[in-house]
Amino acid sequence: MKNKFEGGIFSENEYNRSNQWGIDKVAQYLKEKGYTIVEKDTEDYDVDITAIKNGKTFLFEAEVKRGYPFSSVDDFKFSTVSFLGRKKKYHKRHDEGFYYCIVCYETSCVLSCHSSDIYKEEQRQLKTLSKKSRKGLDEFYLVPKEKCSFTLLKK
Repeated sequence: MKNKFEGGIFSENEYNRSNQWGIDKVAQYLKEKGYTIVEKDTEDYDVDITAIKNGKTFLFEAEVKRGYPFSSVDDFKFSTVSFLGRKKKYHKRHDEGFYYCIVCYETSCVLSCHSSDIYKEEQRQLKTLSKKSRKGLDEFYLVPKEKCSFTLLKK
C-alpha cells in the first residue's frame, strides 16, 4: 500500500543500515525475558519478530533511533515517544496487535509499547520532516513516555 504522506516513504538505505541490528537487539531483549523466537525463512515485510512465551504467540516490530541516547524513562529527553503511523497497518492486520519496540543505537535500551496503546486518534499528529532520507508530511502517534516500558539490555 502506498503511503499517502510524502515524508513516510520507505527508505531502503535506512532499512539496510539499521533493520537487522534492531531486530537482533529486540530478539536479545525477548530472549532475556524468556521468549522463544520463531525464525523467519524470508523477509515478508510484516512485523519483524514472532515470539512465543507460555504457549502464547506475540508479535514485535523493531525500529532503531540514533542521535539522542537514552537508557531509561528518566533520561528520555522527550515527554512523548513518537511512533510511525505507517506501522498502524500491522495493528489492523493482526487481531492481537503487536509490540512496537524502539532500540536506542547508542545504549541498546529497548523501549516498547503495545499497538493498542499507540494507535489512538487523540495521539495522532502530522509533522513535516526535513531529513536526508525523508522529507515532507508524515503521520505519527505520540504516546506519553510513562506508558512505555524501558529495558537496558545486558552487554
